Amino acid sequence: MKTSLISTQLLNDLMFLTSKETEGRLSGTKGARNAAKYIATNLSNFGVHPAGENGFFTYLDIYAARLNGPIKLSIGGKPLRHRIDFGEIPRFSNLNGNMVSGELIVIRDGDEMVTNQLSGKVVLIPETPKQFDLTGTVKGAEELGVKALLIDGGEPGWFAKSLNGSSANSIPVIQVRKKIALELEHQQGELVTISLPLISNYLSCQNVLGILRGEDMSKTLVLSAHYDHLGDDPEGFRFPGSIDNASGVSIILDLARRLSKQTIPFNILFAFFTGEESGLVGAKHFIKNTKFPINAAINVDSLGFEPALKRMRNGHKDSGNWLADLSADIIRKHNVEVAWIAGGEDSMAFQAEGMTAIGLGQKPTDPNQRGIHTPDDTMENLFLEPIEQGYEIMDELVQHLIDNPNLL
Repeated sequence: MKTSLISTQLLNDLMFLTSKETEGRLSGTKGARNAAKYIATNLSNFGVHPAGENGFFTYLDIYAARLNGPIKLSIGGKPLRHRIDFGEIPRFSNLNGNMVSGELIVIRDGDEMVTNQLSGKVVLIPETPKQFDLTGTVKGAEELGVKALLIDGGEPGWFAKSLNGSSANSIPVIQVRKKIALELEHQQGELVTISLPLISNYLSCQNVLGILRGEDMSKTLVLSAHYDHLGDDPEGFRFPGSIDNASGVSIILDLARRLSKQTIPFNILFAFFTGEESGLVGAKHFIKNTKFPINAAINVDSLGFEPALKRMRNGHKDSGNWLADLSADIIRKHNVEVAWIAGGEDSMAFQAEGMTAIGLGQKPTDPNQRGIHTPDDTMENLFLEPIEQGYEIMDELVQHLIDNPNLL
């Protein structure tokens, strides 16, 4: 953790949200419920009023690929290391928790194969060709009775985690580190055993919603951040999600703490969404079901990548939206470059419904910075100064809207 002048309470929020108690905040799990309860308790302590269907909570079902146990892969009796040597592709690998095994067979692009030789085998593709059709390859492998598919996964720092599950049964599809995949060419005929306790299903989750009522209750500004993450691997690596998105949640909580002490001209609704990692599900549910008139929304997602906030995205591809233009002016005022980038975070759910919304977050300038969705996204690696800078930009932006309520 890199030191800064960040507030003690905001730091405490970051530390709790990334603690073992929240277990990586995977939607539908005990850890996510602990995080939701923590957020709701804080909002209540600030004097923020509940705005959910059940107190601070609005319940909804989130579909995701969730691990019920450790993933294991061994070849010739030698185990490979999950996330380091290999990683699953959940959108194919739906076995309903079963185990598979089969003899290893290697196929390269252009190899002539007798298709009836593939039934019951585990196929390794050590080097994927350009324009590789993974979906078509998986479908063809299933039709030929292949037990599992191992493919060249390159040389990532970590094999990133995904919640993109599938409701259809499928063979395991696993990326293997390129160096290892090339070495495995010499182990053709060895027994491959795969344990993949990956279950794709719906689980009940909750958005956390609180409101400060303004003098004009016909207008509402939404300040949002998603609190869900990927969940810790059972008996494996932790995924604390400090950047993504404990950083954004902590900023919105600290704003709620400050704004609760002043008179505001319009409603401010604090929305902490679940299911962002499953496709902005919590935000979409909120937009479809809220009873409050939404005039604008500001979402915060992912800060703390590198020592300073040099570039900040605002969730728009170009200028022309009044809130995006206002945010750009304030971002520049703080000597930060504006990155006109849209897509991938909850503000897009608002924009898709024609609402005025921006999505603020850090755009790293170092191409070698550690990635999110990996075990590296920890408090120990988190840079606090960009979070402090992001808070200051958010605070100034919200205060400008309070001082100029006619903008909404």
